[in-house]
Amino acid sequence: MKYLTLLLGFLYLSCEHSKPIPTIPEWTKNSTIYEIMPRQYSETKNLKGITMELDRIKSFFFNTLVILPLFERDEAGNAYNPVSPFALKSFNQIDPNFGQEKELEELIDSVHSKGLKILMEWNLSVTGPNHPWRLENPEYYKSDTKIIDKRYNQDYIKLNLENKSLQSKLYKSYKDFFKKFEFDGVVLYDCNLYPSDFLNKIQTAVNRKDGFALMEHSSTITNGFHFHSNSGLYQRFQKIDSEGSNIDDLNIVVDSCSNIPLLNYVQDNLINERHGSDVNAFYNTYKYFHTLTFFLPGIQWILNGQEGPQFERISIFSSHPFSRQYKFNNDFFRSMAMQKFKNPALWNLDTTNLPVRISNSKEVLALERKSGNYGIVMLFNLTNKVVQFQIDRDYSNYYEIFNKVPLNFIKNTDLQLGPYQSLLFSNVL
Repeated sequence: MKYLTLLLGFLYLSCEHSKPIPTIPEWTKNSTIYEIMPRQYSETKNLKGITMELDRIKSFFFNTLVILPLFERDEAGNAYNPVSPFALKSFNQIDPNFGQEKELEELIDSVHSKGLKILMEWNLSVTGPNHPWRLENPEYYKSDTKIIDKRYNQDYIKLNLENKSLQSKLYKSYKDFFKKFEFDGVVLYDCNLYPSDFLNKIQTAVNRKDGFALMEHSSTITNGFHFHSNSGLYQRFQKIDSEGSNIDDLNIVVDSCSNIPLLNYVQDNLINERHGSDVNAFYNTYKYFHTLTFFLPGIQWILNGQEGPQFERISIFSSHPFSRQYKFNNDFFRSMAMQKFKNPALWNLDTTNLPVRISNSKEVLALERKSGNYGIVMLFNLTNKVVQFQIDRDYSNYYEIFNKVPLNFIKNTDLQLGPYQSLLFSNVL
């Protein structure tokens, strides 16, 4: 499971840090990340196709785009790195199948004109087996041996990041790219493999006003603002799906919440390759888990197509766009992201709006988040039977967030939820 951290500006914070959160870019407080697989996103399979879809993306209130690498990639399904979007032949050349530099500039300009942000994913620790360096600079790699014990040697494509000449080339490619193109930041993987001085150097290369780098976990970071992905939440989802819901499991999640926003996800491109779509992985519970990633503190991460939903894996090597056949979850995702965008009770970096339990029920998870006069409540029946329960506070002038039906609840009166029924209501429309 991947571990990610956010680095913003030049402030440092770890998950164990107890001091108040420093000032970070304002726009991150209500961000929802939408990860794009450029080859599979549109019928045109290129940058223009993504640009044409921006109004649709914005209509879902997905306000931060993260796009897989745009560089030339090694052959599909190569034996060393068969399912990786990071098996690249270049760290400089945009894949001509995506378009030219002009099309990338147009995409970035269009993103910004619509008030959105855009980041690109990158991995500086590995290439494809046919990268020019593999022949020209074999010393850049961890091993010259292609096969060990009849298996393809992964070290044959892994870079030796201790090599100073390699560090210089990587830094130049990285810095030049982000100087040329006005991305708002970068998603950088495997940074736990980088020497600390090199990691801190490249962190400063994406030095945008209100920009950030999103990096896989490393304890060596000395510059930047440091978050983790919520891998613990994802592992809890796996346990609940295989063993059944347990109020104690979810209370552990709630009690561990802090005002340090984690990256909450049910699906991303890596999980998609390993386990298929969110529906494949969690057929009976995926919407339940998505609701938790939205409601709990953090930044919700959505993989393109999840809003459909998708009923099969989206292959990064497919020459076909993912299916747009199904749309019955569109309003589900739009309503959640809209609440995240509009409702301060869900905003990150607020020390006052952490989830609070509002019921002693052992069968219903009942939580409130509140900021000033703004509030949102989540009720989940975790059982396969009808359950009666009570909540310990009144709610008036609230609305169910998906169908906007007005709701009023009186504390200490009997309420009822059907088997596995959930209810989310807010006083923000």
